[in-house]
Amino acid sequence: MPKRRPREVEKIAMLALGALVIVAAPPQPGAQQEICPQFLAAYCVAQPGGARMTMQTNPCLARQRGFEVVRRGACGQDGER
Repeated sequence: MPKRRPREVEKIAMLALGALVIVAAPPQPGAQQEICPQFLAAYCVAQPGGARMTMQTNPCLARQRGFEVVRRGACGQDGER
């Protein structure tokens, strides 16, 4: 392997440092997706068309999947339709 001159070593070190900074930089705020907790419970959710159903989810996961949380608990309880 040929011996590298100090100037070449400096260039390689700077390129490696630049790559590390790019990889370690946090993503832009607009590009971040919300990280949802992984607990599940019964929620009454509304689909985009308005139909309601009970599913095992949490408010965060429901939003990510396009549902609107109506209430915690099964749909149809307490006279709700």
